[in-house]
Amino acid sequence: MLETSDRLDTGIWESGSGIEVEYSLDVLDRLRRISVDGHNAFVHGGKEIGGIVYGVREGERIKVLSSAELDCEHALGPRFLLSAADSEAFTALLRPREELEAVGWFRSHTRGGLDLDSSDRDLFDRYFAQPLSIALILKPTHWGPATAAFFIRDAAGEIVPAAAQEFAVAPMKTAPPAAQPVLEAPSVPAPPKVITPVLPIRPPARPAVPRIWIWALCALALFAVVVGFGYALRPSPHMDLQAYSVAPGQVRIGWNHGSRGLPDGTSGLLQILDGGSVTRFPMDAARLRSGSVTYVQKTEHVTVRLKVDPRSSGAAPIEDSIEFVGPLPAPAPVQQAAATSVHAPTPAIVMQVPLSAPPKESAPTTTQVAQVAHRELPRSAIPELRRNPAAASQVVLPVPPPVETAPARPMSLPDFLTGTVLRANSVAPLPPVRSGRLIWTGGLSRKGVVEIDAGHASIGSLAGALPGLPVALRVLPGEFSRDGLIVYTTDRGRAGKSERASKSNGWNATEFRLDDTRARQVVILEAPNRSNDFKRLVLRNDGRDCPVLLVDWSIE
Repeated sequence: MLETSDRLDTGIWESGSGIEVEYSLDVLDRLRRISVDGHNAFVHGGKEIGGIVYGVREGERIKVLSSAELDCEHALGPRFLLSAADSEAFTALLRPREELEAVGWFRSHTRGGLDLDSSDRDLFDRYFAQPLSIALILKPTHWGPATAAFFIRDAAGEIVPAAAQEFAVAPMKTAPPAAQPVLEAPSVPAPPKVITPVLPIRPPARPAVPRIWIWALCALALFAVVVGFGYALRPSPHMDLQAYSVAPGQVRIGWNHGSRGLPDGTSGLLQILDGGSVTRFPMDAARLRSGSVTYVQKTEHVTVRLKVDPRSSGAAPIEDSIEFVGPLPAPAPVQQAAATSVHAPTPAIVMQVPLSAPPKESAPTTTQVAQVAHRELPRSAIPELRRNPAAASQVVLPVPPPVETAPARPMSLPDFLTGTVLRANSVAPLPPVRSGRLIWTGGLSRKGVVEIDAGHASIGSLAGALPGLPVALRVLPGEFSRDGLIVYTTDRGRAGKSERASKSNGWNATEFRLDDTRARQVVILEAPNRSNDFKRLVLRNDGRDCPVLLVDWSIE
């Protein structure tokens, strides 16, 4: 709730838990101005700003009296993310200034709402873990006003309120200058006036201008205004190619989709030179009108060229190029969901049976002994194998009884699809594998893209693989909790259900929660299809940071 105190230069915000924030209107207006300037710095959201707010703590009231902006180098993109140099400068700003202490921090959100995201909470926990610390989030607009929200760390260490309570921050009206006193000069008797008669002088008569010429000049001026206005509003002939980082290791390539070089029916080619590799994307009219693509960089230097073929024959193609230089992300740590080998069941030793004709019945040979499948090692030998892999050669399996062989038959395509398990006395078919699951873990920020090709991911870690056949997909975001894995779904029949820890969920107890908004934040940009051999899947995160993705597939 926002209130205005009796003093005209301060405002009071109440958290609802007894803690109040009294802030200077001049400080808030200054933060609004610099956040608007950053928002208007360039297109596509501008850049975000941030810094420290200073004041005093008096009981349950925090007074905000001053602020200092951090000169962020934006090495990680236009968002307010601190690099190593930014962290050192941010720590230097925490020192008390002018008998005031650092009571909190501020930043602007130009690409989301006013709620704290994961990077905000990390910054809050890292630099302002003490109680009665505040965070001020501002969302500017292009035309000047902004909205804002306060967050406070209470005495228990919790950040309140849970959801942003936004209020408007309008530009302050400057007070009119104070009237200056007028000093009266001492009265002095005026000299007598001398009146001189002046005869009126008539100007020479001008020739009359025909009225038709006046109308002609007005029509010509109006025509010139209309032509100039239409020329100013016509689409730009330039591509305005841009390349900037939207997440660590991900480059957004954009262009002016309203250019005159992109009429309906045109096509083009987007070429990306990344180190020693060259990637070419054929562009149709719909893809050109989309205005942007996202690319996962392999090196720190990427060169982008866009060539557009005009619709009319004989016209010259339009080309533009740009270079992007940015660091590669640090290798992502292996998450719990991907490390299934530590908790996986004891692996079985499966011997392969030759498909040739069996030998005549005689004493068991080495080949016949190898026809026994799923001979498991004793569990007592597993710890020794983990400590010393060379000990595998020292494990001696007991000699199995003689095997009665059956005439071999050639393996046909249906047998390959359904799978077989070799038993001691027969070959029994298994049920066909009709469904499966992929588990991706990593750090997928808002508007971040992950590309899955067979069993490999462009970023993060992947457990599982696509079958390489036409499949139906269900992609669900999730996150880790103290009790295991929480997955968000739109299926009300699945909500509230749980899965026990197993290999299919990365040995994490899984709980499904109903959340339509979170479940729809992941968008499929490219699904498995015939052109990619049913092995490629491209996903984009349109919500808040996502650490886990579950992809359930079933063969159509």
